[in-house]
Amino acid sequence: MNRSIAQHDHEKENNGAAMRYIAFGTLVAVWSGVWLLYMLMPDLMSGWAFVATAAVLSGLLMTFAGFKYIQLNKQADRAEIDEAKELAEHERQREQHPQAASQPTTPEQRSGDVNYDEYRVDPQLSSKP
Repeated sequence: MNRSIAQHDHEKENNGAAMRYIAFGTLVAVWSGVWLLYMLMPDLMSGWAFVATAAVLSGLLMTFAGFKYIQLNKQADRAEIDEAKELAEHERQREQHPQAASQPTTPEQRSGDVNYDEYRVDPQLSSKP
C-alpha cells in the first residue's frame, strides 16, 4: 500500500476523531451552560423551555460540526489528488529524461534492490519475515 494513500486515510480518521471530540466538548458546554442558566434564573422560563433551548443549540452545533467534517474531508481529498498529480508529473518528466532518471539518488536505488517495506502500512504486507 502506498504511504500517501494510507497517510490520507489516517488524516481522514483523525479529522473524524477531532470533530467528534470538538462536538462532544461543545455539547457538554451547551448543556452545562443551559443548566447553569436554569440554576441561576429558574424564574426566567420553565425547565422544559431550558431543555428545548439546549436541544436546539445542540442540533445547530451538530449541523455545523457535520459541515466542517465534510469540508475537512474534501480538503484531504484535494490534497490527495494534488499529490497524485505531482507524482504523475514527476513520473512523466522522468520518462522524458531517462538519463537523469538512470542516476541513482538513494542507497536502495544505487544497490539496484529497492526496498518498499518503509511504505508498508500493514506489517503483514512486509517482505521481511
